[in-house]
Amino acid sequence: VVDLDNQLGNYGFMSVAGTDQRLGVVGCVLGGGIGFGTRLYGLACDNVVNAQVVLGDGTIRNCSPAKRPDLFWSICGGGGGIAVVTSITLRCYPLENAAMLGFNMSANTTKLRTESIAEWANWATNAPREVYSQLYLPTNSTNPSFMASSIDTKVIPQSEAMLERFRDMQERAVKRNRFGLGRKENGSAKLPLSWERVPGFDDLRSNKICSPTKNKHHFRMLRYADELQAHNAQLCKAGNMFLSFKFVKHLDADIIQLLTEATTGKISPKNESQIQIVSAGGAVADVPKDCVAFDFRDCNFAIYIVGRWDNTENASRDYRERERVIAWVQLVANKLNSSDQVRSTAHPESTRDLVSKSGRTKPGPGWYNFTKGNGTKLEEIKKARDPRNVFSLASRVSWDNHHDSRHSRHYTRRHSGHHNNNNNNTTTTRQRRRSSSLPATKRDTTTISTTITTSSSSPSRTTSSSCTDDSYLTSTSGSATSEESMMEMPTTPQEDVENWSVTPSMILDSDYFEFDDDDDEGIDADDDDSYRDD
Repeated sequence: VVDLDNQLGNYGFMSVAGTDQRLGVVGCVLGGGIGFGTRLYGLACDNVVNAQVVLGDGTIRNCSPAKRPDLFWSICGGGGGIAVVTSITLRCYPLENAAMLGFNMSANTTKLRTESIAEWANWATNAPREVYSQLYLPTNSTNPSFMASSIDTKVIPQSEAMLERFRDMQERAVKRNRFGLGRKENGSAKLPLSWERVPGFDDLRSNKICSPTKNKHHFRMLRYADELQAHNAQLCKAGNMFLSFKFVKHLDADIIQLLTEATTGKISPKNESQIQIVSAGGAVADVPKDCVAFDFRDCNFAIYIVGRWDNTENASRDYRERERVIAWVQLVANKLNSSDQVRSTAHPESTRDLVSKSGRTKPGPGWYNFTKGNGTKLEEIKKARDPRNVFSLASRVSWDNHHDSRHSRHYTRRHSGHHNNNNNNTTTTRQRRRSSSLPATKRDTTTISTTITTSSSSPSRTTSSSCTDDSYLTSTSGSATSEESMMEMPTTPQEDVENWSVTPSMILDSDYFEFDDDDDEGIDADDDDSYRDD
């Protein structure tokens, strides 16, 4: 993501990918992809225009809503496991500067923390679409941390000169002790941007989100590409991490109670582990459920359960701490699975969710990650495009329609030996190639095209652009890696032919890549030997 941000930032544009620059762009697209612009522009998978993929037989294919729509549909939130995505073109939008507000909330009792989460959820749901928000629930402190950003270009000056003026005036005001964020100041009215002039931020002076006081306020006007996008990575120090996350429709009382107990109760690890809640909604619900593979369009939040532990000179102690933190993450994740407001992701990390090994006990509704319609379609595309199951190590595809009278059966692909493939509750479909066309997206996108070419032997980038409208395109090349690729993943039995997924290293069962004869995207098998699978 950092390469994408840096290139687009040079031209004053942004694209929706992830909120952590250490993630891979393709991994964000495969899993959906929540970014700072999601509430306004949709998920990362909603902003894909076309892509280039390598199939299991080594064939390179280009896909779009009009060309090979089945492949295009499957990579947009489908979790991977059908092909390797080698390049992708995304819509991008004009944006240079953003605004950010943060503070610590005084919620030092269980009751206050519960009320603060509920009040924040209500505020975040009703905030303007330009506003994205995060709530951090630490396990080593009783005070949650709040962060919100705005990309409202109507009120946020977009020039570098105005950004420098804001910073200079803010610095001088602080020195004169005239720039106070906790109270209104005459000096703030002279700034190019102030807290109370940003829609969504303005009511937070009086709205305390059930917190008696707000500490360590900071309001900033900042560059989007290299400052706002770098915010989360800067907060996360290097070290051991075990992560699970869930999509959520509503933060009901049961979920809020669980999150409170997990961070302040007896089960809390009381270390640097934390739970992060981020806002979604807005434009996510604007896209029809069958337009792309990602179909949880009621997603208003995402919950990240972040387990952390440090290494010491005591190996025995480190092992016990690691096991304790992992058990905490899995416990919270599986308790969330019992809620019908929760949906699992299509990332490989979802294979960590523990279920009955015998298959006789049905998982909770939050364990599943697709509806029956999209799940069966993914299965059909998998059988047609990867019949030999070359890409066999990836996220599960599962659906449960117990709560929907239209659907009566449960389906899941086996993964990591956790779930038994029982013929009584597993449905299969014929192996066939999907030929139905995909509805075209409603946005017209033909403006700026930015191509990022990355070479392992050279850090150079080549960029070209042309502008004809106010909607934009960017293309990035790279390997398909998941957002959770840096995490420890359980191994999957190779003999399990029903198991399929995507990993950073793919084995292509061919001596060389075969190219599509009718492909007009400018790639020729005779150009050089760089495409040979050595």
